[in-house]
Amino acid sequence: MSDASTGETAADATAPATLHGGLPRRAILVLGTGLFGLGLTVGGYGAVVPVLVAGGVPADVAGAGTSAFLLGQAVAVLPADRLTRRYAPRSVAALGLLLAAVGAALLASTTVAAVLASRALVGLGQGVAFVAAMTHVGRLTTGDDTATAQGLLGAGFTLGFAVGLAAGPDAIARFGTLEPAVASAVVVAVGGAGALALGRATSSWGVPSVGSYLRALRAPVAATLALGNAATFGFLVVAGTWYADLLADAAV
Repeated sequence: MSDASTGETAADATAPATLHGGLPRRAILVLGTGLFGLGLTVGGYGAVVPVLVAGGVPADVAGAGTSAFLLGQAVAVLPADRLTRRYAPRSVAALGLLLAAVGAALLASTTVAAVLASRALVGLGQGVAFVAAMTHVGRLTTGDDTATAQGLLGAGFTLGFAVGLAAGPDAIARFGTLEPAVASAVVVAVGGAGALALGRATSSWGVPSVGSYLRALRAPVAATLALGNAATFGFLVVAGTWYADLLADAAV
């Protein structure tokens, strides 16, 4: 996690963030690639569920994979934000993406232990990577460019989720679980490795107390946004988990 490993000087480590005119296209491309890969493995899990159920895994256990993913993401968010205030956000994003890549690769196995470990690691990695990626581009932009850059990163994940959702059943039917799992893991890992080569986007930010995070949620707008995001994202992921199983026998 230390930036000493990247060959930066002590002066670099304390240098303030540099704001660029316009969008940080390279950062969006690199981090967006990793988030696209995350979308692939999250969206593709719905196609794995029928394989698990057909193999004798109880439906509630198969669904627990999604619970592990959501729990992992929830647990990772606060530590991830604190890490981005101590270390370069690109390094934190790389850590999250590489952790998620390991989780994505584990989905090649359909044992219960491997599936639960896979989803938990993907959740943890995504929680870290999302926060760090948004922070990285946020420190490189100002005004409307910040919302645009962060929105494009979110769109990368959503696009990957849609591709995984649509292509997952055919990919699993044709190749089994190995090739799709490896493919999504490689895309995530490419984003993670590329993140380490991004330019610095850091400044002297203090690390707030845990109570400060909780107090922020008491504001009506923040609480409303948090609950709305949790509800919509949770529904999206849960619906994506079961769609292939529910439509398996439907005449569509």
